[in-house]
Amino acid sequence: MGQGHAGSVASERSAPAVARGKGVPGMTLIVGLDPADGDLTPLRWARLVAGRFAASIEVVRVLQYEPPLVVPTEPETRRPPELPDAVAAAEHARVRALLEGEGSGAGELPISVRAGRPHEELAVRARELKDAVIVVGAGRRRWLGGLLGTTADRLLRTSEVPVLVVRGAVAPRLERVLAPVDFSPVSRGAAQVAVRWAQALQGAVVFFHVPQLEWRPIAEAPPGDRRRMEVVEAEQTTLERARARLAALVRELEPDGVRVVREFGRYGAAPADAIAARIGEEDVDLVVMGTHGRSGLERAILGSVAESVIHRSHVPVLVVPGRA
Repeated sequence: MGQGHAGSVASERSAPAVARGKGVPGMTLIVGLDPADGDLTPLRWARLVAGRFAASIEVVRVLQYEPPLVVPTEPETRRPPELPDAVAAAEHARVRALLEGEGSGAGELPISVRAGRPHEELAVRARELKDAVIVVGAGRRRWLGGLLGTTADRLLRTSEVPVLVVRGAVAPRLERVLAPVDFSPVSRGAAQVAVRWAQALQGAVVFFHVPQLEWRPIAEAPPGDRRRMEVVEAEQTTLERARARLAALVRELEPDGVRVVREFGRYGAAPADAIAARIGEEDVDLVVMGTHGRSGLERAILGSVAESVIHRSHVPVLVVPGRA
């Protein structure tokens, strides 16, 4: 159990190891690249993942196109204009040259060039495939702390497929998966994906839950006060229920071939803070978590746990939308 956790239980479940590369058959990693910035971080992470999953990679270059402020009423006219052949060919050559400079066969990867908003076009291409994951860099937060958002931020709101957000150098190890859960349908779906990835990686999955109380402890009450005792009893009851629910979730997911650990964060901690602190303990290689996909004003007011974790995590975060 890591320090600061309310509890940690290693599952006794054991099973034969699953062969690497068989966990996610037919998966395609859609990598968004821009030759102008020359950042190959998403591609490098995608190649690491593809090697573990026997997945394929497709590179997508989106030429920025913003539609007019007055949106046409005809749906077919809302799509970005077709790129002239000469423009598409030139951009294709730029991306190909960037990939060839990476070596190790990167220059042979398929490339598609599209016009439009990057987050929209990446999502469109991913929807065209049976089992796709979009891979993008975390980027830098912008105006008003990210209200306008990066491509990654916007994908969290709109993508119907999982999005793997990466930053930094590729790590030599990709085995231990952290799966934050709050027992909502969204987090349960993400937990299923976490198990699926852990199986393919021949690794372990850590289910992490942050217990929440409906009221806060009364700081001014003396130690023997009944009100304080009621809070302690409520904490114990909450933890017992969480342990039971987490055990039931593990049984339901049947994570054969992976080691399972069940952990609990500190009572009352903000989920994003607790998750970020757990990632900082350095034994986590990948985070898999769900998002409700809020957008617009609702998201600006309520915030996004997934987005907060992404911008504080030093490891890749696979975000699974509730609608996936």
